Amino acid sequence: MIKDEKSIAELYLNNLILRYNELILRNRNSKLRQLHILFNPKTKELFLSPSNVPPSKMYYH
Repeated sequence: MIKDEKSIAELYLNNLILRYNELILRNRNSKLRQLHILFNPKTKELFLSPSNVPPSKMYYH
């Protein structure tokens, strides 16, 4: 049960991150547009990444 709750929490967190990143990309005047929030599932860490680095280089599945 706990594992399922963690999986649900991770999915929810990933969804929030995707929405945040989409909003930043739409806002062309924002200085934050240059950054994305990424989540590393192995270490459970959130971090900011330059938007010119592809997410595939940052995620470790």
